[in-house]
Parts: sequence; structure tokens; C-alpha cells
Amino acid sequence: MENAAEQKPGPIGQPAVWAENRHAMCECLPYYRAFQSGAYVSGGLCHGLLMDKQAGERDVVSEHVVIARAGGGMTRVDGEFSQTADQTSDSSVVQSMTRNKEQDVPLVLILGSENPKSPTRLPHRYCVMDHFHVTRIWCEKVGSKNTYMFRFQKLDTNRPSWWMGQPQAGLSNRLDSTWQPAEAGCLFCKTVNEQIYTVGWMCLNEKCPAFWSIRRAPTEGPLEYTPEFLMPTAPRNSDNIPTFPLRPPLPRPDEYEMALGFSRACWKGIVCPQCGACNSRVEWAHWHCRTQGCGFVHAIPIRPVGRRVVSQSMDDMFGHALPTARTLPVIEETSSSFDGNYRITVLQLPDCGTIAHVQANHAIITRTGGPDSMFLNLQRSNMGLKRFPLGNSVVSGALTAHFAVNFGMPYKYIVSVDSKSFSEAHPTIMNVLHRLSWAAQKVVHDGSFTEFNELLAVGYFEDQRMNYHDDGEYGLGPTVATMSLGGDAVMSFRMKRTHYTGFSKSGVFKGDGAPVRGCLNYETRKTLYEAGDSLSAQEREEKINELRGGRQGNANPAVTLQLKHGDMVIMHGANIQKYYEHAVHPSGRLRFALTCRHIDPNTVDEGQRWKAAYEHQPWMTYNGDIGAADSRDSI
Repeated sequence: MENAAEQKPGPIGQPAVWAENRHAMCECLPYYRAFQSGAYVSGGLCHGLLMDKQAGERDVVSEHVVIARAGGGMTRVDGEFSQTADQTSDSSVVQSMTRNKEQDVPLVLILGSENPKSPTRLPHRYCVMDHFHVTRIWCEKVGSKNTYMFRFQKLDTNRPSWWMGQPQAGLSNRLDSTWQPAEAGCLFCKTVNEQIYTVGWMCLNEKCPAFWSIRRAPTEGPLEYTPEFLMPTAPRNSDNIPTFPLRPPLPRPDEYEMALGFSRACWKGIVCPQCGACNSRVEWAHWHCRTQGCGFVHAIPIRPVGRRVVSQSMDDMFGHALPTARTLPVIEETSSSFDGNYRITVLQLPDCGTIAHVQANHAIITRTGGPDSMFLNLQRSNMGLKRFPLGNSVVSGALTAHFAVNFGMPYKYIVSVDSKSFSEAHPTIMNVLHRLSWAAQKVVHDGSFTEFNELLAVGYFEDQRMNYHDDGEYGLGPTVATMSLGGDAVMSFRMKRTHYTGFSKSGVFKGDGAPVRGCLNYETRKTLYEAGDSLSAQEREEKINELRGGRQGNANPAVTLQLKHGDMVIMHGANIQKYYEHAVHPSGRLRFALTCRHIDPNTVDEGQRWKAAYEHQPWMTYNGDIGAADSRDSI
């Protein structure tokens, strides 16, 4: 397909908007948020349609008229989509396209460089064409399956069609307001429709016995549209103004008051006004166009704000904080205690380890050098927070839904993150490191705690989050501690699917090891495990098949914590990362999470180990309720 595209002529112009990866396109364009489907449907209307390599054999891309199929009955097989079921009139795409047509709502067509019907060699992977009307909708057969087809006509036929090469011989591009299609009615169902193909008129009602046939004979072989059907006609409403401009305007500083520089709108992408490229927001501080030789930069100032501006919680806890943990019955609360103004709740995950929730109150968070000061300092500092590529995503160019930077020993969680040295870290980073060390030592009593040598700082704009994952990288110590600053968040722990059900997603039995309490069918799986080789192969298979018929899917959260500003969570026990995964869903407008670990230096490249070294200063010491040794952190 690439060779065929290379042989095509270049277009007569350039697209006003384009993207080299799908993720950037979907983050930038309000009329196209379909990360995996071809049609973007929202509010019962289709706002954008991507036409790429799944083009149908009767698709057409011309100067003013485009004919294409969209959605319905498609299944991915070996990485490629093919139609495996009939597309029906009640599918969301057909219904939304019908509303577009009836209510005269235009949509935007986007052409992918792998579309074999493109008349020219496209300059970019995804190219925005123009606004189009939906003018015809009909059902036909492709192979043995029913498929709906859509005819689109460009809204502004006076604007040059940049995607075209030389004029197409034999095709008229004149606007004809007098032409009327040849129509006929079906003798069986009485449906009236126009003639579309040169082979002759046929009924296009998929429920009729004469559907897709000429004189009751099935239609076969290649088909050509009538020349009249490919002609552009005068628009039904020439005064129609599209809802969305092709190139969305840049967000302006005067549109965003205090605390809105980190709103949802400000972490989405922008279309570069200089070159037209779609750019995701990668840097915390600004947008930066990645097109070589462009270098356009745009920023909405992030004004430092206090926690009350970004948090949904307006009431401080002047006494000890109220416990917030919600747990399944299998989870045990081993202790609930106080250390000065902190409330410490320790929960036991059976066979795995403990989770401790260390909750701060008003006295802690407002103290000099405390969480309030830390939150403001992180906003003022330039830590180098960035979004990083997700290597295992099915969407090209996908980025994390949060910003991150690592200090100390290099650490790879769900993505690879470049690590900075502790020597270049802001004082707040070092104070958090020691505050979390203090908290960990308060709850880890088995002698296994080792001083942290790594800190991952994560920043969340409004509606950003971190989905389920584990911290089980090779070489990681058994203790992981995290601190929450700014907006509230919900932290959830659930057993990993394979351990919970005993089966992989494909149905392969994975329960050979000892089951963990809280999993499905615990007693039966325990008996099966303890029986070992005493069971015959047939007996073992029968037991496994009994388990197979039970519930599948993800586990419910075993532990849910409501994290407030200044709270800390300590996970202790290597089996927690092996058997459980956790997710964090912030609910406020701005939040920082700072997480510490100990990483075995022997698992790290020798040339990177120096990054964890630093000279301890007296102001770094944290003594719990007493606070920091001095107010260095308020700098």
C-alpha cells in the first residue's frame, strides 16, 4: 500500500490541519475524539469521520463528493478489520448520520494516508479535508454482508479541494440545482429510491425480498456509480455555518481565571497556528509544536493557588482526621492509632502485606514547611514535569494522562521516565522524601525497611488520572510510600484479574500457585493446589472446568481510600505488587502525588547510580508532629 501511495501525484495544496499520530489528533480536535473508531459520534450526531485503510471497494474521494462506509459489523482479526456481521439501520453511526442529514448538520471528513482511494499522495498521516453535508444514505451488499453507504458533499464548493491532483477526466464538478435523480418504486415493498449504479435501478431496502437485485437476479461483479450521482449539486442550505472551525482557536489567557490554567481544556492539545500540526501537550508549563523547523510555543500562565481553590473539601479537620477506608470483608484492620496530630490506620491484605493510611489534620498541613507550603512551592518550581509515551497502547502516539518527573535512582513504572539527580531537586522534593521515610518507619516494624533512594513526582491537571497498575519493577524494595498534595483523590486497590479468577483473559488456567485469600473460589482452588500430583490429569481438568464456569472479569476494589491534602499511604510487602494493582482518580482541579521507593542499586546502570546521592542537611529532618528542623522548605 505504501508503494501504491508513493506512485500517486502530490496534492494541489496542503491541509489546514494535520497530525502524524492519532492520539494528538483526538486530543486537539473537538470534532474528532474517536481514539479507536472511524466515526466520532456525540450527542446523537456524527461530528467527524476518519477514512483510512479500511476503505470499501466502492468508496470514492473526489473534489466535491465523497462516498464511504462507516462503522457497523466490523471486527479486528489479526490486527486488521473485516466485516463479520450485517450493519443495521439502528446502529449508532447510521442513526447519527441520518440525524446529520435531516437536521442539516455538517461534519468534518479526515483522510488517512493509508486510504487506497485517496486521489493523491498525502503529505501527512492524517489530513483534515473539509466540512461536508450528508446527502444520501443507503444500504447495499458487500460480499454477503449488508453495509450502509454515505454520500457526502463539500459544504463550501468554492474553496479549493487541497487533496486533489489534476482535474479528473470525465467527471463534471459543476453545481447543478436542476438535476433530479432517476427514481423508481419497488413492486414488492413500495420503497422509492434513486438509481445509483449504471447497471440499473435496484431496491435498497434491506428488509425487502428484492433487495440488491435487478429483476430478482442478485447484483454481482464490479459496480460503477452513475455520472449524475457523482455530480455536486446545489446545497440545501447555503447559509449553514459549521459548529466547529477546521482549525480550533488557541486557548487565551483571558479565558482562564485563577486555577483554570490547569483546567481540562489546558491539558488537551492545540493545532499550531503556524503549520497546522496537531500537538498534544507534553510539557507541564506550555504547549510546544513538534514540527521540525516550526518551534511554536503557547502558554497559559499557571498562577500558584492554595489548596482550597483546587480541592472539593472545604472543611479542615482541626482534631484528628476521620477514617475513610472502605474495605471488603476479607481485609482486616490491624491497628488504628495516633501519632501527634496524625491518624494512622493499618490494613492487612491477606497473604500479601499491609496498607497504612497516614492522615494529616489542620495543624499538620498549615505548619510552616508543611503540605500547604509544599503545594505552593511545587507550583512555583520548574521540576520538568512531562507526559510520556505509552509503549503498549493500541493508539499511535498515546501519552500518559498525567505529567511526571523522577528523582534519584531511575525507575520505570508504566512508562520510561528520565531521572534527575537529588542534587538538582527542589527542597520540597527532599522534604517529602524524608517525610515519607518517617511515615514508613512508623508502620514497618519487621526490620525490612530500607531508606528510599528514588522519588517519582506526578502532577495531575483537572480530570487527569492514573489507571490500575502495580509498582512491581525488578529490584524494587518491599515498601512504597506516597504523599498527596492539593486536590482530593480516590486510591483503589484490587486483586489482579489473573490471580482473582485463576484464568487469563483468553481462558487459560493460571491458578497453579497457592491462591490468595479474597480470590474467587478460594477454598476450591486451595484444595486443588494442595492436592498437587495426587490428582490424575483427568480429575485435575474436571476441577479446572468447574472453576471455569464461574464469574470472570475484574475484581471489585478490596480497599478504597479517600486521600486528602497532606495524607500519606505506605504499602509494605512485595506480594502486594505481585497480587494487587492500584489506581488513583483525583477529583480536584490540581494535584501532586510524590511516591518514594528503594531500588536496588545493583539493578541500575552503574553510570546512573550517582543520581541518588545527596548530602543530608539538618533542615531535611522530619520529626512527625514537630515538623521540619527549620523553615527551609518555605523558600
